[in-house]
Amino acid sequence: MELAALVAAAMAGLAGGLGAGWHAGRRWGREEGKALGALELHRRALRNGRCPICGARGGGAVREPGLSVVKMHGLGNAYVYVDLAAGDVALPEGVTWPSLARAVADPHLGIGSDGLILMARGRAAPAAMRIFNADGSEGEMCGNGIRAVAMWMHQRHGLPRHFDVETLAGLRSVEILESPSFGRARVRVDMGAPHEVGPAGSALGDSVSLEVRGERLEVWPISVGNPHAVLFVEDVDRAPVREVGPLIERHERFPGRVNVEFVQVVEPGRLKMRVWERGSGETMACGTGACACVVAAAATGRAGRRAEVELPGGRLEVEWDEPDPGHPLGRIRMTGPARLVMEATLPWDWVKEASAR
Repeated sequence: MELAALVAAAMAGLAGGLGAGWHAGRRWGREEGKALGALELHRRALRNGRCPICGARGGGAVREPGLSVVKMHGLGNAYVYVDLAAGDVALPEGVTWPSLARAVADPHLGIGSDGLILMARGRAAPAAMRIFNADGSEGEMCGNGIRAVAMWMHQRHGLPRHFDVETLAGLRSVEILESPSFGRARVRVDMGAPHEVGPAGSALGDSVSLEVRGERLEVWPISVGNPHAVLFVEDVDRAPVREVGPLIERHERFPGRVNVEFVQVVEPGRLKMRVWERGSGETMACGTGACACVVAAAATGRAGRRAEVELPGGRLEVEWDEPDPGHPLGRIRMTGPARLVMEATLPWDWVKEASAR
């Protein structure tokens, strides 16, 4: 369907009550999702004066009532997303993306999330993403977040099933395995290779000893584009995640702070994990953390290179390929779901007030 026809379809659908159907829980197909993406392009073009597709003029006087956002999650690891694929958004004076991340993450006065993710067209790839944690700090990579970005850019903007995404950790390749309806998908991500040197300066597979609360803890620092410290425990359900997690996160051995995984090896192909995420606290899932756990478990002989990782929010499939001449450290592949929760518009007054808290 041509872009002009998509715009017309979106306008006709909204005029005919299609929007009400969405809010009533109607499932839309891919073409309808693309139509709404085209409508957003049309609306933003009007703000700049004229839509190049249909010729309509807005005289630059059209003002959006607020900031359009989307909430999506991967296994309960939920973020608020801002779609910048049609161009940048001019935030009110004094508002920044880090301040907005803190505002929307608030479960009582905001939307409630683990942070904020920006989605845009990339320079070296069809898509790009930036991640801001709940405390406003910027992260390099988010395994659950990139699956949601892949789903959105495929279903809303018509990107193919297989494409690359720019992140601060480098390019990551995503593949849509299943897309049964708008807002639901199963995605595989090529996470690249683990780094040869971990976040504490240790070699891949080597542990470091930390003094925490007067006792020595052995952790395995792993970098998969962002830093992790993996701690093996006998019973993950009883692990002191909220007590020990923040102490390891800010330990002097990790000057840039670190994500902390508590992992129980149930059997060679099954791990159970809980995570204390840098800048966000305990979350229901962490995709990069699941990858780090499989690498640490396989490198120490505790598990195989392919495992199912069970998290509070659900399960991820992680596979660490055997080394080959082109990839001497092997490559990690992660597979899991992505889900749309809602679309909303944040009033500009709320954006300014909440960001100033």
